[in-house]
Amino acid sequence: MEPSLVNLIHLRDKEQAYRDKAYASDDSFVRDHLLMQADTIKARHTEMQRVMSDKPNPVLLELKHREEQLSLF
Repeated sequence: MEPSLVNLIHLRDKEQAYRDKAYASDDSFVRDHLLMQADTIKARHTEMQRVMSDKPNPVLLELKHREEQLSLF
């Protein structure tokens, strides 16, 4: 899954859906299985956040470039 804000939101929502299903389940095996899946999704979400934080933000780069151009005048 490509790191993007949309995918981060999708993973967060998917994790929450698994947790909601787990807490609603009466079967402990099903609950444990769903919680393990939610934890796996949370790990993917955390890794995607880390990857995205390592990338330079294009909006901030553009602002910095414009500030540098203005300071030349």
